[in-house]
Amino acid sequence: MRVAFVDHSFHQRTQSSRFLLEALEAGWDVELILDHSWDPTAAADTSPFDPSGYDAIIIFQVRDFFHRLTTPHPNITFIPMYDAMVWRGQFYWHPRFAQAKILSFCWKLHEQVARYTPHGLHVQYYPEPGEARPPAEGGGLRGFFWYRMQDIGTDTVFDLCRNHVFERFTVHNVPDPSHGGGTGGQAPAHICDLVMSDWFPTRGDYLDTLSRHNVFFAPRPLEGIGMSVLEAMALGQCVVAPDAPTMNEYIANGTTGLLYPLPARGRPAPLDFSNAREIGLRARDSVVRGRDRWLGGLPRLLDFIATPMECLERTTFGRRGVHLPADGAPAVPVPSSHPSPSPSLATTSIPAPVISVVIMTPGAGPEPGLAGPDATLRSVLDQQGLTLEQVGPEGDTPSGVPDDGGYAAMNRALARCRGDWVLFLHAGDTFADDQALRRMFAAVPADADIVYGHHLIRSGEGIDQFRPAAEYETAWSRLHRGELGDDWLARLPAQQATAARRSLLVRLRFDPRYRLTADHELLFRARREQAKFFHCDELIAVCRTDGPPREYRGGFVQEWAAIARAYGDAAGAARFFAELMVRNSAAVRGLRALGVRGLGVLGLIHPGLRARAELVVDHPLVQHAARRAAMLAGRLLQPVLIRTAGRSSAVQLP
Repeated sequence: MRVAFVDHSFHQRTQSSRFLLEALEAGWDVELILDHSWDPTAAADTSPFDPSGYDAIIIFQVRDFFHRLTTPHPNITFIPMYDAMVWRGQFYWHPRFAQAKILSFCWKLHEQVARYTPHGLHVQYYPEPGEARPPAEGGGLRGFFWYRMQDIGTDTVFDLCRNHVFERFTVHNVPDPSHGGGTGGQAPAHICDLVMSDWFPTRGDYLDTLSRHNVFFAPRPLEGIGMSVLEAMALGQCVVAPDAPTMNEYIANGTTGLLYPLPARGRPAPLDFSNAREIGLRARDSVVRGRDRWLGGLPRLLDFIATPMECLERTTFGRRGVHLPADGAPAVPVPSSHPSPSPSLATTSIPAPVISVVIMTPGAGPEPGLAGPDATLRSVLDQQGLTLEQVGPEGDTPSGVPDDGGYAAMNRALARCRGDWVLFLHAGDTFADDQALRRMFAAVPADADIVYGHHLIRSGEGIDQFRPAAEYETAWSRLHRGELGDDWLARLPAQQATAARRSLLVRLRFDPRYRLTADHELLFRARREQAKFFHCDELIAVCRTDGPPREYRGGFVQEWAAIARAYGDAAGAARFFAELMVRNSAAVRGLRALGVRGLGVLGLIHPGLRARAELVVDHPLVQHAARRAAMLAGRLLQPVLIRTAGRSSAVQLP
């Protein structure tokens, strides 16, 4: 097959697209076409391009290349990068892109693309970790920062680590084109030895220097794939990155790296590096597992590229929201040549656990799914590599007993479970694939009481939203410090991606006074009693929903406020949930809708008016003012809101 591979010429230096080009060249005749339009010193080629001589066209990131195509082509694959598709916080889409299949290396990008076309595929790339050596025990912190953009400078990086002493810190002073002449400055007191570097003679020299460090600071606020981040994770380093795509899709906060919000102004809060070595080891282990998934999914990826658009609907790729390795992709066992996780992580596996999976039918669960229980049951029966006990459906209230809610039904279901572990699914929810539970329990420590992972939220339109779980100890610590936010709430593990020991659940039981959030209340109660949590760092479940995420609906917000006050800093909980109530009130939703309609009217009058209005609305200062106004409104209304925050529709909460 003859393939035209159109690529950004700067990648010749960074080598960030070489991995895909090599996979294509292994079996196809590939012609590399470089685009120099980004380089002001090079003569940009804007001549028409005839695609008729190729069986497939692959456009890697160069979105303007669509304008050069002289005729339509039946098999175009566009590979956009998330950082190049977002401008002033808005996703960019051109109708020309619809003539191509879209290959996304970013969950957030895949979610956005699915709103415009069903012809999309999501994959995650992982580099080869074979030559990496985990950092040795002992020794001090050694930081490495590649300065690439003005958005993240040395001041930000040094602030993040200001509570720890770094014995050495290397600043690789090589900015991206159009981002100035580099960075400078003196090292603060907690940096003992500051080293400045430039381009290395070879890529091997760069990796050799990088391997002598144990903390890596991501260089950019957004990434398309994030090669530098993945390389550092493969070396067993603790990666520090902005909480944004794609870094927050590879990094589980507190487990395989550290995430921080990139502030529009002011100093970022310092991070805790006391567990940097353990985090680095878990990061490297995640790359080892991810590499096997990448290699196992390559045949399917190549099939996607080779399949013309008109034939795509007749394949498994035609469904909206497809991703790898889930959705039936072949599971690849970890080769014995790969090193095992460090014994310091206490990953002694439990031999052959028995898992009870309880399916809650619409009458029993707090939030029934869109589909019936058949898909859920099939998903359970398809699980491989473990001994399962399927319990349910359990939804009927005993005769003569008033309906006491879904969590009371879940307590009754516990009496019928006989497994070592119990996991609850609601009708319509499924596991991510037939290996999900095997991956979930592959390395569970012997002393773990609760194991959890990531999940997807799938809308009625079939659009998937990736919801990564943060390290539970990190979430618990933030709760006690009162550092709550949308990211904290969204990264608590979902019930469908969480399994607990049956003995623990029987002892604690769900509190039915919480009609909507008793599953999370039980986890906080378990943590208060020193239960051991283990983050498996795997995609476990797909949760179906027909509306916004449940934690942002009125009744859930009220119960969450009560839970946060009961188990954490009451003042911090009051501030966050009062603001959340205001932001999700009917009045604010009406203002948002009015603003959208207003922009639409301006667009009808003149496109330029709408564009100017969007520039004003999207300006960071305007966005900051809007957030401050919401916070001020929350504080003014706080006495009223908090009086109602501890009540549900039926009972007084603690």
